[in-house]
Amino acid sequence: MGTVATFYCVGTTDTKLEELRFLAETVRSSLATFSSSSSSKVEVVIVDVSAGQKETESLSDFKFVTRNELLLCYSKSVGGNPIVLPDDRGEAVGVMSKALQHFIKKVYADALVAGAIGL
Repeated sequence: MGTVATFYCVGTTDTKLEELRFLAETVRSSLATFSSSSSSKVEVVIVDVSAGQKETESLSDFKFVTRNELLLCYSKSVGGNPIVLPDDRGEAVGVMSKALQHFIKKVYADALVAGAIGL
């Protein structure tokens, strides 16, 4: 039986959604070409690290980790209450950076990670 690994495409869906979709589709196509003869499969997941006010809830064509899911993962890892992004963009970017670090550590410990790329 084959294994399923995950490849994460990380970026801000509030400003770079089309670029993220392009990147994810390119990665998915490339992986399909290389793994067509293998029993191992790789799924591509988009991760939203937006620090703005606009929230993307879902994507129909890719598995998707929302900003709120990322923040929930971070708040659980630091044992605190749910984290709300500050209004200050610089501070919000800092929080999202820490949230992404915790998320990547968690998925790496829990599952097979094929790779990650960000824009």
